[in-house]
Amino acid sequence: MIKIISQREKSFFIIAALVIILAMAFNYIVAPLLKTNDTYSKEISVSRSRILKYMHLVDKKSGIQKKYSKLLPGLNTRGQATDSMLLALTTIERDAKASGVKIIDLRPRQTKRSTIYKENIVDLKTSGDIVSQTKFIYGLENSLLYFEVRRLQIIQKVNSGELEANFSLSQISVE
Repeated sequence: MIKIISQREKSFFIIAALVIILAMAFNYIVAPLLKTNDTYSKEISVSRSRILKYMHLVDKKSGIQKKYSKLLPGLNTRGQATDSMLLALTTIERDAKASGVKIIDLRPRQTKRSTIYKENIVDLKTSGDIVSQTKFIYGLENSLLYFEVRRLQIIQKVNSGELEANFSLSQISVE
């Protein structure tokens, strides 16, 4: 019998066949395993980042609750819809007490409603010295409820250092 393939060609053929078999094994067995491993690694890293974000929020829980309690003073609002007019009146009374202004007259007007927002309007008459009136106005305009002073009329009482102020306040809330 005649030898068709030499020893050298036979070794090249075996090496080429092994390379082809190893390449196919890598492409069909190892590569899918690495791909699923990479997918799982990405999911784990996304989950870790979410957990870190939520842990950061849990750490800030007390600060968030303090800010929320400033916004809703003395109201238990868990599961209840709050009345924005009641909230506005409560905030006005709290700011007046904090600044030392006496409220003489407080009249809420009818709420103007739109499809997007509602506007609460309150007419207010106060009495106090110029420093407390200024603190009161500044406190209202920097309130978390975003009050706007629409009308302001200040009158000085006769033979006294007190001022009497008539306000028209507006507060817009999103429905």
